[in-house]
Amino acid sequence: PFDNDDEAIKIAEEFMIKIFGSDHDYDFESCKIPPQRFYYEVIYRKYVNGYRTDDYVRLWVNFDGEVCAFSAFNRDRYDHIAINRPSAIASQQRSKSNIVDTLNSENFTIVDQYISKNEEGKLVMVSVIEYSLTDGVSVYPIKDEVSVVIE
Repeated sequence: PFDNDDEAIKIAEEFMIKIFGSDHDYDFESCKIPPQRFYYEVIYRKYVNGYRTDDYVRLWVNFDGEVCAFSAFNRDRYDHIAINRPSAIASQQRSKSNIVDTLNSENFTIVDQYISKNEEGKLVMVSVIEYSLTDGVSVYPIKDEVSVVIE
């Protein structure tokens, strides 16, 4: 590996410019070496009106300094969409309320939220939640997703 992540990030950014142009509108999100892997995973994500989306680019930079692979998930999916901030905020509130109603508990954590589209093509706010269930003997950690249409 490199002395620090900066070199992998620099290589990834140069690749992003080469593939998507210098005016690409993806923001750097993270850089890490996944467990038991021999490459860096660098992620760039698109935001719309300050909200994260599921339009992102994942690059794999090997320890020789080459981009060995990349994927662009939902590329340009939101380029011509404006997200109404009050509607998105209301969706976040409804999402939390729906989770409380479904679990019959406030004992959960929202670990991630992002904009996506549902099967009908409507914008939704996706909340990734973590909570636990117990049978009185064991505790079972659960990770789940809940989505609410952005009106």
